[in-house]
Amino acid sequence: MKTHGWTIGILGVWIIITGFLPLGVMFIFWSNFITGAIIAMTAFSLSLGKPEIGFILLHFGVWMILAAFIPGFQSGSLQLWNGIVAGGVCAVLGFGSNAVEAVLPAYQVKKSSFSAN
Repeated sequence: MKTHGWTIGILGVWIIITGFLPLGVMFIFWSNFITGAIIAMTAFSLSLGKPEIGFILLHFGVWMILAAFIPGFQSGSLQLWNGIVAGGVCAVLGFGSNAVEAVLPAYQVKKSSFSAN
């Protein structure tokens, strides 16, 4: 599961970076389409272990695929804000899913020790 979170987190950072770069429309189209597809597929498998995080990320992956086909989202300020919002959410939740995985076992141990008393 850690590789799923890292993959989505890195792709989220990529989406943010491409929002700021003056790249061609075709590059943005394919970048959004491919990145969205990878995020959607990875989020689907992540949702098996962490349904709440995977569900949100799956929607952002599908959004990136759809945004590739909306002309206004391929250049200008819409490209920038789409990259900042979608990429930011994917990066935070992707990297954050690894933190949840690291903290959760400790929380479960503490919870079970309190309920035994």
